[in-house]
Amino acid sequence: MSLLARRFLLAGVLVCAVSALPEVRRCVGEATPSPAMGGLKGDPIITGAPASGACEVRPGVSVDSSHPLVLTKAQELTEGLTDPAAKMRALFEFVRDRIGEGPYGGMRASAVLQAGNGYCYNKSVLLTALSRATGIPARLAFDRVSIRAWRNPRSGVPRDISFLHGTVEVWLGDAWRRLDATSNAERWKIWVQGDPIEIPLPLAFSAKSDVVFASHGRVTVERTGFTFCDWTDEVSHLTAEQSRY
Repeated sequence: MSLLARRFLLAGVLVCAVSALPEVRRCVGEATPSPAMGGLKGDPIITGAPASGACEVRPGVSVDSSHPLVLTKAQELTEGLTDPAAKMRALFEFVRDRIGEGPYGGMRASAVLQAGNGYCYNKSVLLTALSRATGIPARLAFDRVSIRAWRNPRSGVPRDISFLHGTVEVWLGDAWRRLDATSNAERWKIWVQGDPIEIPLPLAFSAKSDVVFASHGRVTVERTGFTFCDWTDEVSHLTAEQSRY
């Protein structure tokens, strides 16, 4: 197994493929068909505001937004704030800056919060749960990252790779906004290796536009049509099958 494969095995790209979480109901609402990738189809992309009781606002198995630890942290982070955008900024910056990048405590948001660290998938689960605990609809989403000529540190052989990268979509104002709360600088360094970093880091929160990595040089970041309300077996298989090392 290559060093890169081991890294993403630890990061959850492959480990999560064996996570056994019960199936939950998919998102409901006005939707447009999502594109297929590699023969697999994601949930429909919900274009309108989620209805009361929709899965984007309810607790899930992995997105356990009703867990006391999650509720307490969400309340602590947003105390005194009334504007949804201000609340979302506080939650986003907490996950981005205070949840370290490293071995994680599992795929439940409460476990990630207790562990205090995690990779992109773990952070996206936590941010989704904190958002719902605050009353802001949220769901799991994915970007596709493709890197040309990524050089394996052990073999020194360059190779093109691609994988799904965990992000979050939240309903703010009148639109879904995609947010990436990964530890931006460290993740970018892993992706570009020796190339100079020429994008502003960390990614700054915005309530009016997506906050995601931009394509740059050898790294291409694309939005996918995948959105899910919880981390299920289907999501685990999707992340594993869509990763090419």
